[in-house]
Amino acid sequence: MVTNVTSLLKTVKAVEDKTQRGTRALESTIEAISQELRVYQSPTPPDQKATAEDLIQYTKPITTATTKAVAAGNSGNQDDVIVAANIGRRAIFDLLNVCKVRILIVVVVMETGIQCQLVHRVEYKRS
Repeated sequence: MVTNVTSLLKTVKAVEDKTQRGTRALESTIEAISQELRVYQSPTPPDQKATAEDLIQYTKPITTATTKAVAAGNSGNQDDVIVAANIGRRAIFDLLNVCKVRILIVVVVMETGIQCQLVHRVEYKRS
């Protein structure tokens, strides 16, 4: 009898673990994105280059991730939820990184423009 109860408890635990996999994947993705946002807000510049075309390219996986998330919600399949969470996480990471690179490029261009304007103003006053 004890063996049967132990076996039953193990089976219930295994089923419970399987049904929680998708939830854990989503929670893990939410936490990872929160951490990535903290990195995004740090002043440390990324070590890569990005063009405006890259920005457009990295928005497309967001659409894919959204489609996968909707499909996973409709199917209720834990494996679909896990796949959607992982695709969404990667898409957000890539998009945030490209956005940060592009923002830093814009900031440098603006600062350079301001410096040029200041130098021009000083030179104009001298003449």
